[in-house]
Amino acid sequence: SFPTRRSSDLYFMNAVSGVLAALSALYLPKLFNGTNLMYERIVWQAIIAGLLSFLLLAILLKTVFIFFYGENYLESYRLAWYLAPLLLLYPLRIYLVNFFTAQGRNALVVSSYVTANLLGVAVFLFMKNANSLVASASYIYTLAIVTILCLLPVYFFAASRKTDSI
Repeated sequence: SFPTRRSSDLYFMNAVSGVLAALSALYLPKLFNGTNLMYERIVWQAIIAGLLSFLLLAILLKTVFIFFYGENYLESYRLAWYLAPLLLLYPLRIYLVNFFTAQGRNALVVSSYVTANLLGVAVFLFMKNANSLVASASYIYTLAIVTILCLLPVYFFAASRKTDSI
């Protein structure tokens, strides 16, 4: 039987995601005009932010999760470890979505989400006979990875048109 308090499982990830979204929103004035952006540097900053977020979560999971929640939440602990690497991808995904939204390229963002969801459902259905945590995590990973794979090439194409530095 699963513990009833499942909302705490993703609290940290939601909090980090909110902070990263707020930080990326600080870039919106530059995103609207699309000039003076350091395209490649921003991508590397997002990757570093994701790495730091993952490391912080890993430290918290290793040191305090069981202490605060106890042995009754081992399933939640496993779920947190399954989903922890997503923090590596979230800052980049958030930035790319904000970039294209600010550029008025909503059709691109929506189409990447539709593609990601369709592939995510396919992965989930393919994995449905596996452990339910693995199948659910696979769906969520597919959403993040496919969204990034759809948007990143277009982002660098846009960057190459603005500057010859890429």
